[in-house]
Amino acid sequence: MLALRTQEVDRLKKSAPFVAALAVTALVTGCTAQAGTGSPSDTAASSAGANTTQAKLDAYCESRPADPSGTKPDPGDPNLSGTVTIWGWYPTPGDAVIKEFNKLYPKVTVKQETFGLDDVPTKLKTALLSGTGAPDASMLEDRKAPQIAGNGLLDLTKCVGPYATDFPAAKMKKVTDGQGRITAVPWEAGPLLLSYRRSIFTQYGIDAAAIKTWDDFIAAGKKLDVASGGKVKMIFSNIQAVPNSAFVTPDQVFQALTQENGGQLFDDKAATSISKDQATAALEVMKKLRDAGVTLNDSGSANAEVAAVKEKRVATSFSTPGAIFFLQGSVPDTKGDWGAIPVPVFAAGGNSGTNVGGTSFAVTDQNKSPEATWAFLRYWLLTVPGRTTSYKAGLLFENLFVPASKDPFFQQGDPFYNGQVITDLYAKSAAAAPAFNEGATLPALNRAFYGDVAKFYEGSISASDFVANMQSAG
Repeated sequence: MLALRTQEVDRLKKSAPFVAALAVTALVTGCTAQAGTGSPSDTAASSAGANTTQAKLDAYCESRPADPSGTKPDPGDPNLSGTVTIWGWYPTPGDAVIKEFNKLYPKVTVKQETFGLDDVPTKLKTALLSGTGAPDASMLEDRKAPQIAGNGLLDLTKCVGPYATDFPAAKMKKVTDGQGRITAVPWEAGPLLLSYRRSIFTQYGIDAAAIKTWDDFIAAGKKLDVASGGKVKMIFSNIQAVPNSAFVTPDQVFQALTQENGGQLFDDKAATSISKDQATAALEVMKKLRDAGVTLNDSGSANAEVAAVKEKRVATSFSTPGAIFFLQGSVPDTKGDWGAIPVPVFAAGGNSGTNVGGTSFAVTDQNKSPEATWAFLRYWLLTVPGRTTSYKAGLLFENLFVPASKDPFFQQGDPFYNGQVITDLYAKSAAAAPAFNEGATLPALNRAFYGDVAKFYEGSISASDFVANMQSAG
């Protein structure tokens, strides 16, 4: 099913050519927390050091009055010093943010170290388990957080807790572990909208505002199919994830629809626990779209998918905020021809909020400058000026921080969307998205998904058995 490039991979576009690959990421196998390989005295010393770092961080956060409004001027501190090293898969927060931060904290040095998307969690986990070599803070995909939690990350509850209501509930859920501890500072997410080509809808008499439910979507697709003589379809539907694809993968579509319908793949303790009714409903919608003949099926390559968009053979997409990079990089001549509406719902009046992906920033217990680290993360992620500066520099979806989403800067129309305030629509989708748990067995669930999806589409396995197989695989 068509969905513009996911948020995480769009980040790669900031530091690499547009041809960076999108693939189904194999998560690192979860490991239980364990002591380092040193002697008992080494382990005790390491533990004591971590406890001291936690105490320093807690004390500093308690000494700095929180500002949930995000608008009060940061008082700065000309005497605070330290070096803060941040890992990520592309240069972020960027020089612009650091420059503004250093006007307030001139003795704090912020360094960015960049690795591959898949390398960051692997290197981070290795460093945390070995007790050496970790950064002060690191970018961490929300879906991979269960593999890291408990293995050398500081508890940020006293620091982030006062800002909990400044983020969508679903996002806060991603950074809160099973014991109720906040383990990372929320950064971004991938709320979904349904983007559509205005010119196609106009040409074939499709009213975007009338598409509320999936039944409405299918009805519009049938009208489009007939009016175009079968030349234009509503949306992509693939059986396998296409290598180097510019679009969200089938397993992610399944997860997003399960979430939209209020279901889960994991329980609050990160154990596999698939909501049977919601998951089967999600699968049945995906099959219903194919059976209705409104989908462009099984594109063989990323180039074929992009060509279909350029040639107006597909009318809509599930788009994340990172879609702007796809539009700017691959189809720049479509500027102004896009519109966006909420994702269709399962039943009239139902929830349309859902999400694909998301990233946060964790602080490690090997941190040598916890006060400086928090001063920087607080300025960047928990103030309107920090979020605004970051967005201007990188065109990232930085208004997950609710006070920033209300700022006039984030209420500007997007030229690719013919002046629609697209960031506001994404913020509303993020706010409406139900909390969706993550778990370390997601790779196994995805393998089971791809093992059965073709059989499901051809009718040789039921949605109920499909879900049961996934549950068993997890």
